Amino acid sequence: MNAPDPHTPAETPIEGGAPDAAQAPSDDHAADSPELEEDASFEDEDAGLSVADIDTAVTQMREQPFSTSAYPGSIGDVSVAKLRSSIVAPLVAQARGYRTITGPDDAKDALRRFGFDGRRNPGRHLLSLARQAAWMEIPYFKMDSIARGEPILGTLQLRPEDDPPEGLSWAKYMFLAGSGTAIDAHPATPASWFADPTIPVLLTEGVVKADSVLTAMLRDAGITDETLSTAVGATKPRQHLGELLEQVPTDKRILVLAIPGVQSWRRNDEWNTIGMRDREAIICFDGDIARNAAVWDAAYGLMEFLAKRNTAQTSLIDLSPRGDDTVDPKRGIDDFLAYSGTWSDALGLRIGELPQRPVDDTGEKGQTRVTQDGLGVEVCNVRTDPAGGPDITTWKRIDDIGGRLVSFEEFRMPTADELEGGRIIPGAVSRAERQAVVAVQWKSSEDLVDSAIIRGPKAMLDEDPAKWETRYGADVPTKVSALSSWPPRSGINWTRAIKDYRASESTDDVLWGCQGWVPTRDGIPAFIAGRQVVGPTGAGDERAQAGLTADDFPSIDDYGVIDSAMSLQQQRDLLRQVVDAYTSADTFVDPRFGMVALLAGVRPIVPITPHSVLYIVGGRRSGKSWLASMVQGFWASRGGAWSAERLPGSAMDTRAWMENAVSKSMMWVIDDFAPNSDQRQWEKQTSDLEAMVRSAFNGTGKGRMTSDMKTRVQNPPRSLVVVTAENELQIDSVRDRMLTLYSDDGGGFINPRSADPLATLNAMSRRGDQARLSAQMLRWMCNWAARDSYQHVRTTFMRERDDAAGDARQHVEQELGGQVNATRHAQIVSEYLLSVTMLEQYALDLEMDVRFLERVEAMRDDLAALTVDLSRTQQGRTAGHALVDALRYLLESQKGYVEPLVPSDVGSPPTDDPSVNLRLGWPAGREPRGEPLGRYVPNARGKGRDVIVFSRDAFQVARARARHLIPAGQTARTSWKAVWHEGLAAEGIWGPRIRHGVPTGEIESRAGGARVRGVPIDVATLYDEE
Repeated sequence: MNAPDPHTPAETPIEGGAPDAAQAPSDDHAADSPELEEDASFEDEDAGLSVADIDTAVTQMREQPFSTSAYPGSIGDVSVAKLRSSIVAPLVAQARGYRTITGPDDAKDALRRFGFDGRRNPGRHLLSLARQAAWMEIPYFKMDSIARGEPILGTLQLRPEDDPPEGLSWAKYMFLAGSGTAIDAHPATPASWFADPTIPVLLTEGVVKADSVLTAMLRDAGITDETLSTAVGATKPRQHLGELLEQVPTDKRILVLAIPGVQSWRRNDEWNTIGMRDREAIICFDGDIARNAAVWDAAYGLMEFLAKRNTAQTSLIDLSPRGDDTVDPKRGIDDFLAYSGTWSDALGLRIGELPQRPVDDTGEKGQTRVTQDGLGVEVCNVRTDPAGGPDITTWKRIDDIGGRLVSFEEFRMPTADELEGGRIIPGAVSRAERQAVVAVQWKSSEDLVDSAIIRGPKAMLDEDPAKWETRYGADVPTKVSALSSWPPRSGINWTRAIKDYRASESTDDVLWGCQGWVPTRDGIPAFIAGRQVVGPTGAGDERAQAGLTADDFPSIDDYGVIDSAMSLQQQRDLLRQVVDAYTSADTFVDPRFGMVALLAGVRPIVPITPHSVLYIVGGRRSGKSWLASMVQGFWASRGGAWSAERLPGSAMDTRAWMENAVSKSMMWVIDDFAPNSDQRQWEKQTSDLEAMVRSAFNGTGKGRMTSDMKTRVQNPPRSLVVVTAENELQIDSVRDRMLTLYSDDGGGFINPRSADPLATLNAMSRRGDQARLSAQMLRWMCNWAARDSYQHVRTTFMRERDDAAGDARQHVEQELGGQVNATRHAQIVSEYLLSVTMLEQYALDLEMDVRFLERVEAMRDDLAALTVDLSRTQQGRTAGHALVDALRYLLESQKGYVEPLVPSDVGSPPTDDPSVNLRLGWPAGREPRGEPLGRYVPNARGKGRDVIVFSRDAFQVARARARHLIPAGQTARTSWKAVWHEGLAAEGIWGPRIRHGVPTGEIESRAGGARVRGVPIDVATLYDEE
């Protein structure tokens, strides 16, 4: 941090010999407006010359390197004079695109060039101004677009060439209403300069000053004035200027950026384009920084901001008069270069710390303000001068505790529109909770500065601090309450003082009540993992704030990533190590199990909300909880945070708890869904879990109302959910919404033939390697979004998801036909194919070898084959199969039986074979028990097939006596239709029964004079003997 504490005077020249800055008297100069949305205008603090004075000023310049005739004819005489007075080279001016708008026709041409609509601002504002005067058109280009080599207009500024009509006043520089602000780079700036940390970054106020610096740098590097004058008749001036910039020696290169005003830099998305880590930063504001507290505060804030972005060094070019009364105290860098010195002279004025913050001793009687040191509050006293002079103004300290309003915080969840666009939408949630954050500081009894944060409802800012805690429930730390100076004696006047103190630095912040991707004001989302915020430069990104606490989310401190800067080779080694471990046949019975765990673990990194549940089914000691911990391990704040014995959720959790958890985390494991001796509790757990699966897949939360019949804010799921269970869920539509890993052979998921199959992954988990990989991939993803735009990244993955789902559906249908829900299964697998796409792209950017890339690509085929295998397995776990299993259970347990086909034989076993009779529910030597389920038809119609025609009432018996096999809510009509649809009914023997021209789903046969109706099922099918 290069900026001093506001009350500490210091000045350290960067390059020897810089004279001390003189203490100048205070000035009424106000800071530039940070952003104007209506009649957007503010002054650029240049030399203060009027339009009529510019020609005179040019004649007084230290040198006049460029003639008027060298500038393009599209720039008017007055604007040319301004560019000459600021020593902006003709080539630099033409390459940027300065022009003069002389009337509505020129304005309409500007509308076409910049894509403005003349019916609304900023186009409407431009047309209005063009009817009143001639204007110099000053385009600001977004520096992120320059870094991509695709210059895009960020905003448009105008400078009047005429004096305003009588009765009107214009600022010297005006932004069009509704055009916003932009951090500008000259469109000819080489894109490579943005990524090169050896090139210092200079920030100055206004495009004209920035172009003056760019011209000075080129001239200092030996580019001749003649070369820089070749604008008239030049072709491709931007390309030509770019080539000249590439000729600048590396030790003389400076990346010049323009901000619209000294406060207009805080919330621009362009910052994500440029890496500031280990880079020199130079601030070049006007010379009144030692006289103007607002400019000083802006420079101090910018220094703090740059220091937090890990700059190697931040300095200020001090343009203050330094005791020279002939120098304009408000001069800018363009004035210095025109009238005082060269570019080398300007660089020699760099200082490492700001001068003492200026103090304005004027005030009104009774006015309060925070003291210069920020540690108290003082009141203004005004008394009459006994000698008859002006009133005497003095300030008296009345409170020994100071403070300032740091921010307003809004605690909420991101909306769907915000997640889609990546940018915070003000007012998106009208009922969001807003709090005021007040920082207080004081001197302790040991004469040390101490501080604390007070949070409370924003309404408290209209009250005496004595009421903040009792009336508004503000969180006042104990150490503040214990102070003799708290509450402040000045009451509401203390509150007013802190609201005015450093007011330009107060911010409107959002505390996000969730983890995962969240929008930012600059449109490049950040990722919250636990209490960490990860952005392009890793953890510690300040563009978003993590708002969850242990009260909201008890396991918040176990969530996170392990972040550190890694070289490309270190990232390659880590990625290869993790992929090797998760696809090892030494660890897994089927390496595809580990592959799915890997793809599930990294899936939250894709900036599209997951809509999948990974359901891991296995018996006791099958390794299902361990496998789940290997998925959760990608989101650990430290090594060993998660294990098979320590997972975030349990099947015993309530439905409300689950809903809360999956809406606030990026990954959630529900562990140990197992049979329960309490039937009612088991059914409740099953119902809750089924509801959660549907919610996660559909991406919708449960709607609720408040007691006064207003809708509550929904909490839609945002987690990838992992469930471990001993039993699978029975409802088809629920199973079709999950990717289920089965351990049907009883051997579990772990390879029993390996001596220590868990050693490698357990060691990685203890070190936190999975969480390290997540951190590196998040950095990479954020940088990709900053480089190519978040919309491009999202579109890439959405297109991949849609294509992958289509390919997977065709593959499943080709392998299994139409008897599975191929569309649903394809949707599920496409979620994991997104992870494959991400790993492929990450590996490409790391320049991994071809063999590794082929290995990642092969995961697509492995996933397709696994999907077919799982779909085939689930064919035996559908509604039709569930009913058939239940009917077989009734017969084998003798809770139901089958009667002979001929009614006259009722009461006798269906056959003479005791073993066959036993399978049909007839125990040897006694009458059958239970309910009749249907009739036995041996060698049905001579087809050589033994068939049971089950009555429709058999479903009711199965639902009552085989509840563990027939899920609650499954109906008779749906189940019998599923028996036919799934190919379980005996077809090709009887024709379907038709009623009113519609098949009834039954067959009808006559035997012994009686009709038999029902659903025919081959005995071989019933006992799975086919």
